[in-house]
Amino acid sequence: MCGIAGYISSQGHRNLQASLEAIQHRGPDASGVWIPENLPCAVGLGHVRLSILDTGTRANQPFCFGDSLALVFNGEIYNHASLREELQAKGYTFTTHSDTEVVLHAWREFGRECFSRFDGMFALALTDNEKGITVLARDRLGIKPLYWREDASGWQFCSEIKGLGALSSTRLQPDSAFFAEFLLNGFLYEPHSGFIGVEKVPPGHGLTIDWKHWKATPFTWAQPLNAPEGESLEELVDAAARLQSEADVPVGLFFSGGVDSSVLAASLGGRLKGFCATYPGREAEAATAKDIAERLHLPLEMAEMCAESRSPEDILEAFRAVAAGTGEPISDFTFLATAELSALARARGFKVMLSGMGADELFAGYPRYLMLRLRPLLRALSPLLRASASWLRKHPSLARKTDRLIRFAAEADFVKAYTQLIGYLGPEEVNALLQNPHACESFWARMRQYLRALTAKTDLEKALALDLTGFLAHNLTVTDMASMQHAVEIRVPLLADSLLAYAQSAKVSTLMGFRRGKQPLRALLAKKLPHLLVNQPKAGFNPPLDASINALGEARIAAILQKGPVSRVCCLSVMQSILSAHFSGKRNETCKIWQLLYFNFWLEHHGAFDERVNPQKSDMVESAA
Repeated sequence: MCGIAGYISSQGHRNLQASLEAIQHRGPDASGVWIPENLPCAVGLGHVRLSILDTGTRANQPFCFGDSLALVFNGEIYNHASLREELQAKGYTFTTHSDTEVVLHAWREFGRECFSRFDGMFALALTDNEKGITVLARDRLGIKPLYWREDASGWQFCSEIKGLGALSSTRLQPDSAFFAEFLLNGFLYEPHSGFIGVEKVPPGHGLTIDWKHWKATPFTWAQPLNAPEGESLEELVDAAARLQSEADVPVGLFFSGGVDSSVLAASLGGRLKGFCATYPGREAEAATAKDIAERLHLPLEMAEMCAESRSPEDILEAFRAVAAGTGEPISDFTFLATAELSALARARGFKVMLSGMGADELFAGYPRYLMLRLRPLLRALSPLLRASASWLRKHPSLARKTDRLIRFAAEADFVKAYTQLIGYLGPEEVNALLQNPHACESFWARMRQYLRALTAKTDLEKALALDLTGFLAHNLTVTDMASMQHAVEIRVPLLADSLLAYAQSAKVSTLMGFRRGKQPLRALLAKKLPHLLVNQPKAGFNPPLDASINALGEARIAAILQKGPVSRVCCLSVMQSILSAHFSGKRNETCKIWQLLYFNFWLEHHGAFDERVNPQKSDMVESAA
């Protein structure tokens, strides 16, 4: 796990060192640059290294082959040993034991076809001087991030937005064209980054920059996977967990006591140490996690997060840290827990942590998938649900979800209905906030166009497809950005190619039971745990956001929103109505308030944007007092 940066420029060399300094936290073990001479344009590659395999200096990057090839690579190729043997049989010699050298020689042998041979996570840039090209590529699911932009001088790319900004001759500017999409979802669908002119290389795709003919051509390398033959799910999980736990440094496990991390703990037994986040008021969850860990022989360290004594100033500092740390706009509060757990793991000497992330998207684990199965019934019950809204809001587990459920049941259009299950702000609220009755239309149109290109037919199949480029992609980005702040690599065995192929070839009825998803994984776990523990409610790293919002109070939040840059984008009276509904006890609007605060701090951190002056400057502070 590392950080990469680079450029191709017709106007001289860029400040590559400044870009690497901006992402130094990703790779504190070594750094290097490759800036060749005598080329028709200025080309540079940079790398900061977190050494995981072959930790000696000989595997430092940029990694070169003579004067013709240079590679910077972020990620892990888990099948590097078998690929090395294949390449050695073809006559290639190796000077290191790193997977980086395997990537370079695989490119020499197979060209772009090499990417489909990699079982792993990667974002890379490879320059071929003889062909006059630089190739960018990203893994099948986008586990590793890679941002790029084109301007009048050429192209720049980097693992993080902040590093990309250091390569640019102009300040990166938030793109107001995607504000509605962010407010609807809390994130942006790939390949959008939220900044003007900046995109992510899409998962399973690449970009060939031809600096002899001065053009960039995107390409798709990921082809549909073949369903695994002759291997059980248990064998596939064990193989993925074993491969991804191999490293020349200590490896641990982020453990919540939920199905996903428990499946990994069951596979790896006592070979790893687990780290579990605990929160005030959730003692029962912590006790369950300890019980499961003991049954699975997992040594477990409990880490108390978000202490109740945290002051309003501390809370706001944490909120600002999330807004600054995500890079692109993603209002995912789990960033904090991942960052804090990663800091603890690093302090204990761990550079690599396994995570159960991705199983919900592959094996239909989220409760919203059940809602999609029940959509015809809920559509018929829509008037009853709306009439029962006040009663439903009183139920603790439904307090935040009632309005979303009602909007979902009432919506005939699939794309609009599914968005109700993802985000907390409804389309009417987003339109009102942005003072544009058609603010959401471009997003709806883009999603419909995307779905038309898919073979998915049922609502559930469509949702699973959308989540791979949306919900899962944003989770992976948040996890990467949070963990790499502390130079900790997160690996996701349940997203291995073999398990992706298994899940995508399985019938939906195999993945989902009457009440719960992830049935194949639950069946595995049932071999080692009691039924009640296997089917307990979903566990995760979600911090207690309600307490933080309530501790800040209405007047303080109102003052922040009025004085901050969000007031130049969103209607003050609409924001105040959300605050008033929450603090009067009418509705639980915690997540909406968090999203507005995050949006404000994100705009504040990134400075100037394509501003639309808000004509309604009503005094929120007075109305909140």
